Amino acid sequence: MSSYRSARLVVILKKTLGEVLSREFSYEGALVTITEVQLNKTEEKADVGLSIIPETKAPEVLKILKSLQGRLQRILIKKMNLRFVPRIEFVLDEGLSNAARVDKLLDNE
Repeated sequence: MSSYRSARLVVILKKTLGEVLSREFSYEGALVTITEVQLNKTEEKADVGLSIIPETKAPEVLKILKSLQGRLQRILIKKMNLRFVPRIEFVLDEGLSNAARVDKLLDNE
C-alpha cells in the first residue's frame, strides 16, 4: 500500500475514533485521549495509543474499551465509509507518566 494512503487512513481513524470515544461513551472520573494510531504493514490492524488521566483509572477504562471493541469497530465502519477498516486494538500510552517520573527524578537532584 502507498504511504500516502496509510498516512491518510491514520488521520481519519484518529479523528473519527476520537469523536466516537468522546461523544458516545463516558468514563467515570477519567479523561481519555488518543495519542497515536499505528498501522501494521498490511493495514489490517491499528494500535490505538491512549492517554488516560488519572493513571489509576487506566486499567478500568482499558477493560471497558476492550469489551466495546466490536461495537466500536461497527461504528467506525459506518462512519468512515470505507471498504475495509483495520481491526483496532487499544494500548496504554505511558509517555506522560514516564515524562513525569523523569521530571521528578531531575527535580530531586
